[in-house]
Amino acid sequence: VCHSLSTLSTGGFSTRNDGPAVFSSPYILSVMTLFMFFGGTNPTVFYFAFKRNFRKISGNNEFGIYLIVAASVSLLVSFILAISSDIPVAKSLQAGFFHVISLITTTGYFTHDWNKWTYLLAIIVFILMFTGGMAGSASGGIKMIRLMIITLNSRKETKLLIHPDAYLPVRIDRKPVQPNIVYNLLV
Repeated sequence: VCHSLSTLSTGGFSTRNDGPAVFSSPYILSVMTLFMFFGGTNPTVFYFAFKRNFRKISGNNEFGIYLIVAASVSLLVSFILAISSDIPVAKSLQAGFFHVISLITTTGYFTHDWNKWTYLLAIIVFILMFTGGMAGSASGGIKMIRLMIITLNSRKETKLLIHPDAYLPVRIDRKPVQPNIVYNLLV
């Protein structure tokens, strides 16, 4: 009960010193990974899924980026774990997804000793600690929407160097973001 509640709330509290590593069940760790991902998702996505309004979900840029970042970095970490350690491929996939989702959502659960991982994985782990889940979710971190706005604003500023008189608003889900929001975010 304690692990399930701290998994969905992305609190990461455990009743054991070794955390979820004491559960040697791949099933339990897979369910925990899924619910950590859900904990990092904006609750409105679940509302639209419940209402069967999948157009709103597929049109949500933040959810798309969250899903792409989680899946692609998990696969990258799994691949690096599989080739750089003696962990079998199936376990490296599970460890990669579990740890990446745990870091993105700032849950903080672990099942392997990160000190034994390669330096490349240490850099990836360090970067992931700054990402965070979606805005409005239970996870911590900077949040995906803020990273998206910073990236889109950087792209806009680069285009303005080439075309200084162009009007290029920062848009999220096809709606322009107010300049004061972008400014406050950058500050």
